[in-house]
Amino acid sequence: MPLVHWSERSPASLFVLIALAGCSSDGSGPNGDSVTVQLRAAQTSLVPAETTQLTWEVRDASGNVLTGETVMLSSGNTSVATVTPAGVVTAVGVGTATITGEARSVTGQVTILVEAGGLVTAAGGTLTGPGGGMTLIVPAGALSATTAIRLQVASNPLLDPTAVAGSIYSIVPSNLAFAAPATVRVGYDPARRPAGMLESALRVRGFVGGAWSELAGGSVSPASHTAEAPIDGGGTVSVGWVSPSTPCTQPEHRQFDFWLGSWDVGTTGPPFAVSDITATPEGCAILEHWQPNSAPVGRSISFYEPSTDMWYQTYLDSSGQRLTIAGRFEAGVMTMLNPPGGGTTHERWQWYVDGTGVRQTAAPTTNGGVSYQPFSWNALYTPR
Repeated sequence: MPLVHWSERSPASLFVLIALAGCSSDGSGPNGDSVTVQLRAAQTSLVPAETTQLTWEVRDASGNVLTGETVMLSSGNTSVATVTPAGVVTAVGVGTATITGEARSVTGQVTILVEAGGLVTAAGGTLTGPGGGMTLIVPAGALSATTAIRLQVASNPLLDPTAVAGSIYSIVPSNLAFAAPATVRVGYDPARRPAGMLESALRVRGFVGGAWSELAGGSVSPASHTAEAPIDGGGTVSVGWVSPSTPCTQPEHRQFDFWLGSWDVGTTGPPFAVSDITATPEGCAILEHWQPNSAPVGRSISFYEPSTDMWYQTYLDSSGQRLTIAGRFEAGVMTMLNPPGGGTTHERWQWYVDGTGVRQTAAPTTNGGVSYQPFSWNALYTPR
């Protein structure tokens, strides 16, 4: 079954009309009326080597078609798309190109978008995604007919903090199905993975049924910062954390369990947010679902990494903020610093049990933690 694709930009397969009118002494109809040149493209979104046919009309001010008019066609960017005198547009490279038709010094234009990807035949082929960030290798026999496949940069569904930022791509069309598995290879920036996440824990995942699922048979290469896996169709993929198959049973893994629960969050007045804190099934990570009344929605992942004996958290919100912090649990208090490792200027985040709830605070310092300024954040989580 092909992956379920959460969103995509479909090719522009509808009949598109973009017309620009001009008027000059020699740009007139037989009665001295101004004329327009109208270009039409059956498809305005292409992949390299794909073609589309243009048609055109010259009309007078009353909208009547003028016959016998010659329209000269040209491309404003031949490295992206070319056009023949007969109106055949051929995609050459990724980008946009404006095709212009001119008659009587009057022009009409249509813009052609060429996306990363390409045409793949029954013989198979290799496609490269935007910026070279991903590769799709389609074997012979995987497709029965020549197919236009688009490789697009995708946004982060559900603000999932387990994905490596910048590693999310869509293979379009989403209902594409391969008769034999293709291979998807995705590059990633190790500095943009979840804070503290070992590269060995990363894999290619597919977004299926509203959640990320590991693509079986995949692997990661920390040396080249790439991950690859077999794939059976179109959809959205990313490099990200894959929940381990074995439980996390060390006592340190339970240090943050006091934060688990469904909470109302506030200060002294009515709650200004709700937050659901859940553990992954094997107990190796804690996931935060932050839903304020009138501010950006947020998500985070927190986990203990035995190799460093530290806790890490990566937080994302719908405003685009990304926060990475790290620290330890000592004397009943979970303390993490932004940036991880601290420094002369940093922010200290703390969580601890407060009555039947959990207190969460943040305070800045400019002297390496010798002293901290008043709280920049102070909220109480109470059971909901």
